[in-house]
Amino acid sequence: EESGLQIASRYKHLVRLAWGFLDTYGFINVGSGPGLDVRPSEGGETREAVLVIGAGLAGVSAARQLHRWGYRVVILEGRNRPGGRVYTMRLEGGAHTGVADLGGSIVTGIDGNPLAIVARQLTIPMHDISGKCPIYVDGGSEADKHVDELVMKQYNDLLEKCDRYRDDMGQVADLLSLGTALDTLWQDVEKLGPDNPFCALQQQLLHWHLANAEFANAAQLSSLSLRHWDQDDPYEMEGPHVFLPGGNVRLVEAVL
Repeated sequence: EESGLQIASRYKHLVRLAWGFLDTYGFINVGSGPGLDVRPSEGGETREAVLVIGAGLAGVSAARQLHRWGYRVVILEGRNRPGGRVYTMRLEGGAHTGVADLGGSIVTGIDGNPLAIVARQLTIPMHDISGKCPIYVDGGSEADKHVDELVMKQYNDLLEKCDRYRDDMGQVADLLSLGTALDTLWQDVEKLGPDNPFCALQQQLLHWHLANAEFANAAQLSSLSLRHWDQDDPYEMEGPHVFLPGGNVRLVEAVL
């Protein structure tokens, strides 16, 4: 506010826009830096105490910010460790040691992502995850490239058809699962080529894509609403997906 007094009034709206951009995309006021602490003035009233439930990254970050604002903060955590779904296990074998993330292991999208800001502040290198994903079949050989690309296209076509059905159905789509819709549409695809020698392989590759969708949504397709299963897509962080050497526990330790 004091800095704003030095700016001509005709430019002050630009200051708010610039601040909003920097704050929204995590360039300021986030991470492991010291921040600006706000303490009650002498003789003033002590701010209320705040109880934070859960010592995951969201909980400890909220507690850190509240503490900076002068609140008394207590965190309650049911586990004997902080981090929530971020859990990095140390592995030892002879003279070799390593770590493995058993929970959240990928920073999905680093543009404006507060986790990426913390990693940069700690000078932790971020390794891009390759977009290539070869699929291997029984016997260890790589799936036929032509069939792989065909099934990928068919799978994406199925999802697009699900989108159209969902739009046409409206609220009725609440009564159907994504799994039911995909199974029904795939049966129609199979009827088009029952004598195709690639049908068995196509089915195997489709199962991989379905399993990958369940992994991404942390739920069985039969439990996902056809209408709402991808409602978070517009809010995903942009930029490459990365992983951090040493595990994501390094982020937890930085904001504690």
